[in-house]
Amino acid sequence: MNGRWQARLLGAVVLAGLTVASAASPAGADEPPDPAPPPSFSVAFQGSNGDLWTLDTAGTPHDRGLGMAARTSPSVVNSCAGGCRNTIAFQANTGTLWLLDLLTGAATNTGIRMASGTSPSASSTLAGTVKIAYRGTNGHLWTYVLGSSPVDTALPIRNSPSISQPLNFVREAVIAYQTPTGNLMCLLTGDGQNSCPGVAMDPATSPSIAVIGSTSLLDGVAVAYESADHVLYTYNSVKRTNSRIDLGLTPGAGPGAAADGLIGPDGSGEIQVSFRAVTSALWRVTPAISFQESWTVGVATGTTPSVMPWILAFQGSDGHLWTEASFGAPVQSPALMAAGTSPDLY
Repeated sequence: MNGRWQARLLGAVVLAGLTVASAASPAGADEPPDPAPPPSFSVAFQGSNGDLWTLDTAGTPHDRGLGMAARTSPSVVNSCAGGCRNTIAFQANTGTLWLLDLLTGAATNTGIRMASGTSPSASSTLAGTVKIAYRGTNGHLWTYVLGSSPVDTALPIRNSPSISQPLNFVREAVIAYQTPTGNLMCLLTGDGQNSCPGVAMDPATSPSIAVIGSTSLLDGVAVAYESADHVLYTYNSVKRTNSRIDLGLTPGAGPGAAADGLIGPDGSGEIQVSFRAVTSALWRVTPAISFQESWTVGVATGTTPSVMPWILAFQGSDGHLWTEASFGAPVQSPALMAAGTSPDLY
């Protein structure tokens, strides 16, 4: 849904347990737009038994019977080389990168060793092949394209990276990561250009990246991350701005991000961000249009919500997988998640 928006704060309201701290409305409207019917979605996560699990579109959890490394999280990508399918990338309990093809059900051990306690980030190439960004055992940022050999970028990295989808069908994915020295938020483009436009990050966290559009039809990326003083920042590569949002995050939480689908007043695409606030409550914001909402449902310590436009998945403070769609109340799944892990929507 594109268009120009005029941000306007609304008074806080409570609806079916949902607390809306503030919101944004289109110019000339008194209320936020009616949401579209929620699209179907699925979730990948590490269950409390240490296995990879999925939650299907009916809300039923399934144990995939594949052991994951402790305190690591899966990442899902849709790719279309040789037929469209969802592929889950994860660090197995053996310390190696595994891929699960959800179309065929085939699980593949790539044999690639990953740094302990880190998670891969999955994307695709312009050719539609699966591409993975991860931290190697030597502490460097590595990439792996299915069917090829892994590539060491020689860039030192802290924690886990986040990779975007390809941009505008002409540019390969961009990787966001944190440096071990200075804890800066940095970007590595598909053509090998490296830059560090961000401020110092909370050293216990990782950034989250999403592709955004613009009225000029030039795609860019936006990155959400937690600063060293535990405040939300967003970087927009179209505007080349690094904005301090002045919303406090729990130390070590880190935000999740996705493209909002909106084009803001300045002609740049918007980013939607979700995080664990200092109160432990779940928050979602679209900073450029001053849209904010929060719930009394708590997010588990040290975990990050997964975001799709107007859909969230997160580990609740009760250890259960929770989801929320299209301005509805969060829904508790019967599935229990492993401590310190985060889900991924697809």
